[in-house]
Amino acid sequence: MRPPARTILFCACAAAAATTQALALMSDDVERSLDRAVALGTIGRHREAVPDLDPALAADPQRPDAMAFRAAAWQRLDRTETARRDIERVPQLDRENAVPLLERDILCQLGGHTEGSRMDWEQAIELAPNSATADLLLQNVALNQAGSAAR
Repeated sequence: MRPPARTILFCACAAAAATTQALALMSDDVERSLDRAVALGTIGRHREAVPDLDPALAADPQRPDAMAFRAAAWQRLDRTETARRDIERVPQLDRENAVPLLERDILCQLGGHTEGSRMDWEQAIELAPNSATADLLLQNVALNQAGSAAR
């Protein structure tokens, strides 16, 4: 059973505050910077999250989690092409992670690339069939199919 949305929001707000305090003491802590970016993104503060991902990518330009989070933030800031450049690198870096495939699926749909979207969701569901990511992808596919049928 998933926790209620308000619980997730409260935890993300608390995490953003805690990591901000930690970074005030240790400004070069890459992991805390990444943690704060995720917390900020969870509460919809994507513009603030992007700079927090830079230290992780400066330390390791091939870091798939930071690249996927940054692509998600860019996408939510309506910077689709910037997001696409980031997310296109992730599956090459981390072929075992379904989350970047969800982000790329969303970007493909926004760009009208239905075949690319289909390939991504099939691969993501194959990688993690019982995950929350697979559940989101299946919901996304159902919504898209319902929308196409209504047209």
